[in-house]
Amino acid sequence: MNIDLETCILAFLIGVALYFLVNRVFMVEGASNKIKDTKGCQEACNTVLSGQGLTCEWVNDCPNIDTGLGCNIGGIHENCRACGSGFSPCQSPSPSSSPSPSPSPSSPPIKEFNAEEFKNYLKYEDEDEENGTRYTTMSINWKRMKSEKKSTNGNLYSSITCALARGEDVRFTEPELTSKKSVANLIIDGRYILTNNDDIDLTLSFVIELLKFINHINLKKLRIIYTKGDISVLGDMGGVFPSLTYLDLSDRKDMHIRGDISVLKEMRGVFPKLQYLDLSETSIYGYISVLSDMKDVFPKLKYLNLSETSIYGDISVLGKMRNVFHVLESLNLSNTSISGDISVLGDMKGVFPSLTDLDLRETSIYGDISVLKEMRGVFPSLVRLYLGETSISGNISVLGDMKGVFPKLRFLDLSHTSISGNISELGKMRNVFPELEDLDLNGTSIYGDISVLGDMKGVFPSLERLDLSDNSDITGDISVLGDMKGVFPKLRFLYLSYTRITGNINRSIKEIFPNLDYVNPSDLIFDDIPDYCRAPLPSSTPSPK
Repeated sequence: MNIDLETCILAFLIGVALYFLVNRVFMVEGASNKIKDTKGCQEACNTVLSGQGLTCEWVNDCPNIDTGLGCNIGGIHENCRACGSGFSPCQSPSPSSSPSPSPSPSSPPIKEFNAEEFKNYLKYEDEDEENGTRYTTMSINWKRMKSEKKSTNGNLYSSITCALARGEDVRFTEPELTSKKSVANLIIDGRYILTNNDDIDLTLSFVIELLKFINHINLKKLRIIYTKGDISVLGDMGGVFPSLTYLDLSDRKDMHIRGDISVLKEMRGVFPKLQYLDLSETSIYGYISVLSDMKDVFPKLKYLNLSETSIYGDISVLGKMRNVFHVLESLNLSNTSISGDISVLGDMKGVFPSLTDLDLRETSIYGDISVLKEMRGVFPSLVRLYLGETSISGNISVLGDMKGVFPKLRFLDLSHTSISGNISELGKMRNVFPELEDLDLNGTSIYGDISVLGDMKGVFPSLERLDLSDNSDITGDISVLGDMKGVFPKLRFLYLSYTRITGNINRSIKEIFPNLDYVNPSDLIFDDIPDYCRAPLPSSTPSPK
């Protein structure tokens, strides 16, 4: 009796298995009207695409199917196919073709396309101008490409867009074709490259393929925006742009240029004339010490911007970069995870002899500001020093001992630090910073009466911007400004908001500071406030005359 029961159970299980097997075969071969549910359609999609290396999802919003139900192939709605309707342009031309091996996540397949045909859809427009530079913008006429459907190997439009949707590298045969002569300054903007393909992100590797269509002899400035991808692919550009001096990959558009900064050291000879490299606001990461291994990689580099990246490490490693960037003029490490004592900068004499700009804002730098007076000759050409929003501390009086330390300094940012001291100490800095144009002491712990500014005639003859705002211990009557004519002859911007300065002034502020463009008072009453005083006064104060 037990044997008969087991036989019955086995027969039942075989029957169930045969039922599902038959239904699966019909779903692969059959018409769409036999598949009504989500699970069945998804299963059919996956079965048809088995071994093709494609992603497929059952959806109910296919725009090219009346019912809206179908297989969304490669993430592109235009490639929706009704369940059971066979192969799409994303797949091999016929079902009888042997399936391609599934791609490895680490090594996606490389699709090659005929460059001669593709270049017919590239467009160039000279329309963007920045800082006096006229840029050419490249775009792709996808609409025309899609409508013409020209390709020797399937539909060019579908082939390329599907490859991009799957995250594959795309390469073109005959890469050194020139579509336009004498392109010197170029912008690659993902919004123009993929205008009609909102569901696809522009990859950096694809951009590099596009760039090979450009006259590689003449290109000097290149900006790439609205793009994602690993920075390591830049290593494939060796010999493509021998004259490139300016490369801007700064990512302010919520896309993702990423990668370990260490890959840069492998790019010797890729950009032999590069002078400007901007990687700010990207997902670049890594230990800053790798920069010391980059000798001769960018021998002419003058500008390096790594701000708002995930770079980390102790600032002391900069001292190991002697002869690495010997002509570097600007180094921006602001808003990174750089840390360390500011005193180590004193060990960098001769490391950056041409440095004019050093930006360490919003880092974990700490230490007493007094160490700066020991840095005579370390940065002899320094023009801009930004230390705002760090853990720097000390008394402002030490600045008076820095004569000859930074003789060319024009911008000094100590905002939102623990700097303290009486504002009168500024009067002791005659000839210390004779070229200083911008002094930012916003949000510090300085204190004192505003009247002491009247004793500073000749101290800062070039000062254009003075920010004393957000210092609640700065006090005094604003009327003392009436006696300061000639004290700051070039002053253009004056910030006094959120202080304890009170009172009113009965003279025209423009008469006192003839070059003033902006004044930002707080709880102040002026008898004469011209239009350039754009800061609103509190409603409790009388309207200015």
